[in-house]
Amino acid sequence: MLDRKAAYARRRADAFARGAVGERLVAETLAPLTVDGWTVLHDRCVPHLGNLDHLAVGPGGVVVLDAKHWSSAVTVTRGLRAGSRTTTAVPAMTALTDQVRRVLVAASLDLPVRGLLVLTHDRNVALPHAVVDGVHVVGLRGLPPLLASAVPVADRATVEDAVRRLSLAFPPQGTTTPAALAAEQVEGPARPGLYGRANATLFVEPWTRSGRQRLYVHDDQGTALGWKDTVSGQVAVTHAPADGVVRALLEHAELGRLHLDRASLPKIPLALPGGRAMGVLGRLWTTFHVGYHWRRGGADRLYGELWGHHVGHHRLGYVDLATGAIHPVSEGPIAKDRSPAGRYLELMAASYARGRRAG
Repeated sequence: MLDRKAAYARRRADAFARGAVGERLVAETLAPLTVDGWTVLHDRCVPHLGNLDHLAVGPGGVVVLDAKHWSSAVTVTRGLRAGSRTTTAVPAMTALTDQVRRVLVAASLDLPVRGLLVLTHDRNVALPHAVVDGVHVVGLRGLPPLLASAVPVADRATVEDAVRRLSLAFPPQGTTTPAALAAEQVEGPARPGLYGRANATLFVEPWTRSGRQRLYVHDDQGTALGWKDTVSGQVAVTHAPADGVVRALLEHAELGRLHLDRASLPKIPLALPGGRAMGVLGRLWTTFHVGYHWRRGGADRLYGELWGHHVGHHRLGYVDLATGAIHPVSEGPIAKDRSPAGRYLELMAASYARGRRAG
C-alpha cells in the first residue's frame, strides 16, 4: 500500500514539474506580444475548476491558454490524442472558456473568447494549428503568429476594462479574492470596535426538500437564526437576541426576492459600552447589510441590500457567486458619507463565504 502511494506521489510530482516547464515556455513566448497591446494574466484561480495557466487579453479578444508538456506525439485526427490515449483536455478547456465568457457577458463586454491548448514539448512544438470541438490546438512555435493574425475587435479602453474584470473574477493562485481582501480591511486589528456594533450582516437562504419550501436566515458566522415556511407563512425564530430583526426580515421575504423598505426592520440601538440605552439616547442605530441567495438555471447570485434608520434603504446590486464578479447598481457612493455599492457587495460576499465555511 505504501509503495503504491509513493509511486502515485512521484507521478503527481512529475506531472506538476512538467506542467511548470510548459507554463514557463508559454509565458516566455507570450511576453513580446505586450508591445502589440496584449495583456497576459498568469496562473489564475477559477472557482470550482482549478486554474487558468494563462489569460491573454488584447485587440483580438480574449484567449484562454493551457500549456501541455506532453512527451507523447499528439494527433488530432480522431479527437485530441497523446500517443494512444484520448485526453480530456478539450472538454476541460471548454469549461474554462465558458467560465471566462460568463464574466465578460455579465460585464456587457462583447468580446470573442477562444480556448487554446499549447503543446510545449520538443516532440510537438511544430504541430500546425488545428481546431478540435471548438478548442484550438497549436504547437508552441505557432502561437505568436496565431495570436498576431487575430482580427482586431477591441480598442484599448475595452481591453483595459476586460483585464480589470477578469483580474477580479480570477485572482492569482495563492492569493485571496478581492472581496476577501476588502473584508480584511475591516476585520483585522485596525477595524474600529464601533464598526462591529454599528453593522449587522444577515443572509436569506432558500431551502427546498421533500416538498417543503423554507427561507432560512443566518448571520456571517453561519449561525441559523430563524426560518419561514413559504407555503403556510409560519415563521420561527431560533435565536432570541435577534428575534425582532429576524422575524421582520422573514415576514418581508419570499422565494425569489426581498420586500424591504425603510419601515421593514425595527430600529436596533447600538450596543455601546454603556449599554443599549446609550445608543437610544445618542440616537445611534444599527445598519443592516442583507444578502439574498438567488439561484435559477445556471445563475448563482447574492443580491445585497443595505438598510438603516440614518441611511435609508438601498439596493446594492449583486455578486455572481460562480465567477466572483461584482455588479453594483451604481458606481458612486450610495449616499452622503457612504461607500459605493460595489464596496458593500465585496464585504458581503466575503462575509457570506466565511459563514458558509463556518456553517
